[in-house]
Amino acid sequence: MMSSPFTWLLGIGRSPAPSNVANNTTYQTPLNQTTVTNSSQTPTLSATPTANNFSLHRNLTQLVDEGQRSSLKTKRELITSVDQLSTLAFLNSSTGINVQRIQDQFEQIDKTLQTTAVVKPRDFKEDTIEQHIDGKLQNNLNDYLKHEREKTLLSMLRMIEDKTYDEITRHSNYVLDSNWQKQRQKILSTVSKHDQTYLDEANAMQIKRFETPRTLSRGLSNIEAAYAKVIALYNVGKIPRQNLIDEFTIVVESSNQPQAAVDLWTTVRCMSQLPSDYLINRTSLPSQQAIVLSARNYLEYSFRIQLSKLFINLVPDEDIHKPGAIYKLIIRYIRQKHPNIVHIIDDDGNIDDLPIWSILFYCLRAGDLQSALNAAKRCHLTSVVEWLNNYLKNNNQSIDPTIRLKIQDVYDREHLTNPFKSIVLSILSAYDVNNMHELIISSIDDLLWLRLSQIVLPNQDLMTLNKLQKLVYNEGNENRSSFNEKPVQYAMCLLLTGQFETAIDLLNQIEQFRCHAVHIGIYLHECRLLSTASKSDSPMLTATLITVDPLKSINYQRLLTNYTEKCRYDSELWQIVNYFYLLKQIRQKDGENCFIESLAVLLVKLNENDTDNLLERLFGTNRQGAFTEARILDHLDIDTNVVTANVGLYLEKHGHLELAAVLYDRAKKLRQACSIYNRLLSETIRTLISSNTLGAQNILTGARSFASRLASTQNDCDRLANTLFTLLDIYIYIEFFKSQQFERAYEIIQKLSLLPFAHTQIDQCLELINYYSSEIMDCYPDIILMTLTLMAILASVEYKSALNLSNQHLSLAATSSFDQRSSNILSTNKQGLLDELKRQADVLFRYIGLLPIKLHNHVHVQLMECFSRIKNASTSRQTYEHQQASTSANIPTRRETETVRLEDQPLAEDQQALLAEFERRRRARQIHVSTDDVEVKANLRQLGEPICLFGEGPAERRERLRNLISRLSDDEIAQKLRKKEEHEKRSEDKKEEVTWYHEGPEELQIARYWIAQYSLPRAKERIQKLKEYVAVPEVYRTAKIQDLYRRLRATSLHCSQVGDARPLSYCEFSPNDQMVAVSSWSGLCKIWTVPDCKHVRTLRGHTINACCVSWHPQATLTQDPSVINLASSAFDGSVKLWNLESDEPITEIEGHEPFRVSKVKFHPSGRFLATACYDHSWRLWDLDTQEEILHQEGHSKAVHDVAFQCDGSLAATAGMDAYGRVWDLRTGRCIMFLEGHLKPIISIDFSPNGYHIATGSEDNLCKIWDLRQIKNAYSIAAHQSLVSTVKFQRTEGHYLVTVSYDNTIKLWMHPVWSALYSSTGHEQKIMSADLSLDGRWIATVSYDRTLKIWSPEQIN
Repeated sequence: MMSSPFTWLLGIGRSPAPSNVANNTTYQTPLNQTTVTNSSQTPTLSATPTANNFSLHRNLTQLVDEGQRSSLKTKRELITSVDQLSTLAFLNSSTGINVQRIQDQFEQIDKTLQTTAVVKPRDFKEDTIEQHIDGKLQNNLNDYLKHEREKTLLSMLRMIEDKTYDEITRHSNYVLDSNWQKQRQKILSTVSKHDQTYLDEANAMQIKRFETPRTLSRGLSNIEAAYAKVIALYNVGKIPRQNLIDEFTIVVESSNQPQAAVDLWTTVRCMSQLPSDYLINRTSLPSQQAIVLSARNYLEYSFRIQLSKLFINLVPDEDIHKPGAIYKLIIRYIRQKHPNIVHIIDDDGNIDDLPIWSILFYCLRAGDLQSALNAAKRCHLTSVVEWLNNYLKNNNQSIDPTIRLKIQDVYDREHLTNPFKSIVLSILSAYDVNNMHELIISSIDDLLWLRLSQIVLPNQDLMTLNKLQKLVYNEGNENRSSFNEKPVQYAMCLLLTGQFETAIDLLNQIEQFRCHAVHIGIYLHECRLLSTASKSDSPMLTATLITVDPLKSINYQRLLTNYTEKCRYDSELWQIVNYFYLLKQIRQKDGENCFIESLAVLLVKLNENDTDNLLERLFGTNRQGAFTEARILDHLDIDTNVVTANVGLYLEKHGHLELAAVLYDRAKKLRQACSIYNRLLSETIRTLISSNTLGAQNILTGARSFASRLASTQNDCDRLANTLFTLLDIYIYIEFFKSQQFERAYEIIQKLSLLPFAHTQIDQCLELINYYSSEIMDCYPDIILMTLTLMAILASVEYKSALNLSNQHLSLAATSSFDQRSSNILSTNKQGLLDELKRQADVLFRYIGLLPIKLHNHVHVQLMECFSRIKNASTSRQTYEHQQASTSANIPTRRETETVRLEDQPLAEDQQALLAEFERRRRARQIHVSTDDVEVKANLRQLGEPICLFGEGPAERRERLRNLISRLSDDEIAQKLRKKEEHEKRSEDKKEEVTWYHEGPEELQIARYWIAQYSLPRAKERIQKLKEYVAVPEVYRTAKIQDLYRRLRATSLHCSQVGDARPLSYCEFSPNDQMVAVSSWSGLCKIWTVPDCKHVRTLRGHTINACCVSWHPQATLTQDPSVINLASSAFDGSVKLWNLESDEPITEIEGHEPFRVSKVKFHPSGRFLATACYDHSWRLWDLDTQEEILHQEGHSKAVHDVAFQCDGSLAATAGMDAYGRVWDLRTGRCIMFLEGHLKPIISIDFSPNGYHIATGSEDNLCKIWDLRQIKNAYSIAAHQSLVSTVKFQRTEGHYLVTVSYDNTIKLWMHPVWSALYSSTGHEQKIMSADLSLDGRWIATVSYDRTLKIWSPEQIN
């Protein structure tokens, strides 16, 4: 018989012959794993050498053998210790990795290796031989000489023996130490490489035993290259998705791969025939039925193929899958496998000398019910025929419950001894699922088929798919030694039970099957059958939120990126891009596209040479800004410029600005590229100013290349371009200054027009400074200081002589827009230059006093020092020239006459500028500016000026406004106001004309469609109830409501309980009204019984103030206690999910940190969770897929509360900006804007009628809003302090409960909104309140740490 693909799991292949069974003892293990122990024992051989005769040739060989045995024994002991350390301490640890314990064990083994030595056996014959020789010496001299020679030989032998043992010892220790270091490095690599989740998974499967070493050479093998070619053709559309598995199968069959790889793809082909919505809900009934049916079909198909190969030509190959055609093969198979049952008379009948029940079983096993039905009819088994007809009617999945019970009665009543009859009845009735039927089941595929046949959906009391998945997963965990021998077959078991992700991760650990695992994952993902993780940094396998183990999610991006690491970047870049291209439709939890992220990460992790090569081949550029036309991305069906820009955006977000600027430039995103180059140049300039080191040459080269292209094109980024050109010139100016070429630096700063050097330039520079970007303003004070320092150096008396001694020049060729001609500043009159520098210093000093920016104190000190140096230099020069003139004739020369004549004109201009400045200051003193800082800011905004500058206070702001008005005439002010009004009007018109839409992920579209399907029937049901209520005569309705109000007026305090050591923040009743959950500022959430307030459970997970705790809509009703039943939030942004069986959270939702999450609310369906966050947004999470599907902005301040309409179609949010918003979850639109509160809205709630909303605010008001009329229907002056909670009656909405920080609880009638009841039961402010579903209880929690239960009198 041919062995089954899964027989390794049971430890058996062929069925043992009857004669051999008696000689072996068989023990049963879980999952029918059989262990055969032979009763015979192997005798122990003794190899003790004879010691009676003496020989000179017996020592060396025996000593070497003994040394090797001792060495091997010590080596085995150490390796056993290492194996125990690596296996038990790492893989079987339930509490994680104890690093200190590992280090202690390492040190102990190191000491053992250092002290280990081979013990030299002692030759116990030595003394005897010596005594014998001494005795002989007494007889005669000849004997003495003879034995002396023998002693000499013995000494030589001992020397050889000692030398041999030393060599053995050294070699043994060297081998031991080498092996131990390799094993130690392997263990440390395991610890450093994988996290705790990976080790937990390794504890389940311990794959390292069968993992083959990975080759060190990079590059793809033949099979991997063939796979990559298929992926490339698929990406360009030449292979449709439905034919992808055919191409993969052809690759495997034509590449001489092992049969296990072919079987893997056959299994994947069979298991991929699942519903299109499988991934949306993997635990739904249709999905489970499809998995069970596909797995059974495969096992039955493989069994028929096995029969056809055993008995060739008995049945044609094209007929083996036809109903009724397999019968001949089954008869031949039974005769060969069970020869002992031939000719045995069965009470129920025989066919072809075989018991009927054996034929029925193997017909069922082969999936041929028609043959089984024909056999039952031939034996006239009427009941069996009825059962099989019913089984056939239900598509081979189950039997009607009534018939199933009858079969179970037969099974229990007859206490069956016929194993074949027992297993057939067990299959038909799905009964006795713990019976292994070991007399018949001989392989794991038989057992797996049996368990699949016993699954009856949706009956949860019998065998279920989830139980079978746990069984297979746990058996792999418990029996690792068996599964490690044939991991591929175990992976096929995982595939057949729908655990695709775990199977792929298992195969990915095996070098030989890694390529198959990756492409199986690719095919399943393209078929939308693979659950993927939502974060790129997640472990390879992660547990999902809503589904219980063993279903997992796999990190698909990490799977592909790890696989492409072996590719060569020079010749196999095209293959890498094709694999990354498969990620184009996947977005991470933070919204990043996985394709873009993978390309960006690939760029970042390479060295400079590889990065340049990658930039040129992928994007057609390099870091110097040179473009090429050939780009690999052009061959894919994408817009290369869009991809390039998105990669640049990702790099910009993660701080790789240089690469981002290059990619923006290549993608023709000039504004973004210019902005980044400005930032880089600003940082480079600051670095050059603070130190004498030059900036990065790549940045400068790229910026200059970009600037040259920018200057030759028409673009819409003139201001950014001007900033770029200015920064490049500033850099050149600073370079000249640092290289001590002061005259050239002085000429450059005068040409740049950054600073005024005459009084007429001051106003122009002050006006221009308002248009300078932040990059220029960051280095502006340093430029001023450097310029004054430069002027002080030029003014110094010693400068000219020092200049002649200095020949240090900086190589600036082809780097500046300025030429490098020699300067002749000092060739003119030195006194004239000093006077010019003095006047320019006066202008700069006055300009500094008018600057709208605030300089640091140390800058002011340095500026004063430079100004003093210039003044002193001028004075010293005048004294020096006066001394020189006193020694010569007092006759004015022509040069002095020209100097006086040149000085007259600047002095006149100086006086005119001073007069103009005095006039402006006089005018400024007469201008009255409001002392209200708000009005000052409003006036500045009207004039188009910034309302606030860095470090500016209210007094400085008023002075700036006064100076600004003093410089402008009335016509100029009126013109600016008109331009401002026209600009605002155009902006408003443009906003009204344009509607902005933001594209969301595909999961959001699916969720919106699902919410629409969920809410429409509920809305129809709600409207029908309202119609029925209106149809009741008004007199009865009024009487009922009046009776309700009468009882509400008698509300009294029923119970009070101290809830915690710190203030309580929120409370909510369970859906069955028997418990109430309370959150506290201590971080604890507690559950209390209702109405006696007895403590049930404490939920410990938050480390800071807990804000809210909310119940799942089906918790305590139909929800499984082991899955999500509650959700809570805290001030640190943590959101934790809880079940009712543990005090610890089962999982956590991340993404809000560090912002406070004030409220969490479940959608009425229980599938979604809404969170209100203090980052001005609220979010919607899909708990089925563990993804954030909606990140909704719209509020200008924090969102404090969120509520769902009873239908599930609408959501309302309350913001700290004093506005509320109503959102349509089916379309994403904001359908109503709740405007009317004067202060932040704290609470919001929907009425059960579906169209009334109540809001409570810090303005002490409670407002009622009508969705039908889209307006505020009523305003209630509810309390004397802020309203902390508003809650409608949960069934009919006939009354409203409000609580406040004024320590009161109030009840209000609907729709007249008059007070029914008011009470002050708490000593301090009330934080929250809730109503039970049946209306019998009202719960309140307060800052006084108490929980109180209120009870209206006898309300039904």
